[in-house]
Amino acid sequence: MIFAPDTLPKWSHLPQMRLVHQLREANVNLCFYGWGDHFADLVTPLSVALKGTGFKIMPTVNKRKGGRSGLMIVSMTPAVSNQKPLLDQEVAVIEGLRQAEVLRAWITDNRLLTETLAAVVSKAQSPSG
Repeated sequence: MIFAPDTLPKWSHLPQMRLVHQLREANVNLCFYGWGDHFADLVTPLSVALKGTGFKIMPTVNKRKGGRSGLMIVSMTPAVSNQKPLLDQEVAVIEGLRQAEVLRAWITDNRLLTETLAAVVSKAQSPSG
């Protein structure tokens, strides 16, 4: 389930992003497009910032030739199956939505951190970087 783009901040320093509840994969994630290419540069500042949140950091894999990797901040949720009645999974669905809101609120409350991360990416992309 991909949430509407206007769910997330529109700060000029951010790349395209998406907030997704991956029902079967049992997680909610916030993906920063292209930032996975700089995972090694971003993992330390992000790990420090995420300490105690329960969130994980993961790069995405882009298998297309010349494709760029994203960087995901992930919150684990209960799995939801499209093969089972929705009413039997109501608690899991609501928990996933709650985690999506927690992740959305986290990004909204961490503008300074995202500016720092964007500066790291910008420096790494510069010719002298």
